[in-house]
Amino acid sequence: MQSSAGSAVIEVGGIGYRVYVPLSLHSRLPELGMECRLYTHLIQRDERTELYGFNSETERDLFGLLLGVSGVGPKVALALLSCLSPVEIERAVGSGDLGALQMVPGVGRKTAQRILLELKDKLAKAPKAPATQEVEDATDALVALGYRRVEAQEAVQQAVRSGANGLEATLRSALGLLLKRKDVEPK
Repeated sequence: MQSSAGSAVIEVGGIGYRVYVPLSLHSRLPELGMECRLYTHLIQRDERTELYGFNSETERDLFGLLLGVSGVGPKVALALLSCLSPVEIERAVGSGDLGALQMVPGVGRKTAQRILLELKDKLAKAPKAPATQEVEDATDALVALGYRRVEAQEAVQQAVRSGANGLEATLRSALGLLLKRKDVEPK
């Protein structure tokens, strides 16, 4: 994998794909040659095809919701996810905080108002995103125990999807999932 600010080239089956990623994820991508897992969103246009990658399904799904807002394209949606976590975006939309959204480059008052108006009902119905810091802490703890980052992230996401809530419960559930797998062992 090669990377530059805002994008990375991911090799899959000997073919390199440029994937645009939020800046918040870019700094956490593994080193060149290391394995990684991204949740992707493909946008196909007449003149080109673009692939966007995210750390979690929650981020990818929120990206898709943002693209559904009138006047929000991939660059603005990616900028929002670069500057704000899914939890912060949900909180801003839920509380009607225009200022939080307007801090993002490319998001003016009218765009922020449209995001609030068009996403308020959609985000209220969507399952709530787990606390991003808890997910990162659980992943880091599993890596410290000797598991590869990709395996740790996968187990933590699966634990969260199965209903684990809080750092301790998420870590316990993810570790249980890893211990059940025969193909995964700590280093």
